Amino acid sequence: MKKLFFITLLLITNNAFSQVFYENIEPMSIVKPEMENEEIDPFVFADLDKFKNGNDAVVYFIRAKSTIGATSNWDVWLNKEKIAIIKNKEYIVFHIDASSDGHSFRLPHMKFNYINFKSNRYYFIRTKGFGISTGYFNKYALKELKKTKLRKPIYRKKNNL
Repeated sequence: MKKLFFITLLLITNNAFSQVFYENIEPMSIVKPEMENEEIDPFVFADLDKFKNGNDAVVYFIRAKSTIGATSNWDVWLNKEKIAIIKNKEYIVFHIDASSDGHSFRLPHMKFNYINFKSNRYYFIRTKGFGISTGYFNKYALKELKKTKLRKPIYRKKNNL
């Protein structure tokens, strides 16, 4: 009986974490000021997606291994458009127009408005539990990427991800 109670509690808790509850927050820079002059080894970019045009920026969204909400799938939204359904230990790659003022990303439990994207740059957004880190794609992001597997994004008519 105790096992059944525990399993029921676990399922209820999991559903509670997968509900949409987030607040709009002020726009913030995708890159912290201390990362602006970061030197990145060229080998990091060897196998990454290529840029599509002069205003293109490539973003790697990484959902790192976590026990919080691990069994639930996350809907990932970019600028009010669902771009992927992602599981624990998966990542997606998408291209954005860096010339626009900013982009909003929404997950089941949070929403972020990022600004200061630069053309022909690689970025990462990494989540683990309720924590999130962002910045230019670097050795740290590559290491995290290798621990996950690629999830194909949902087809987007406008930008042809």
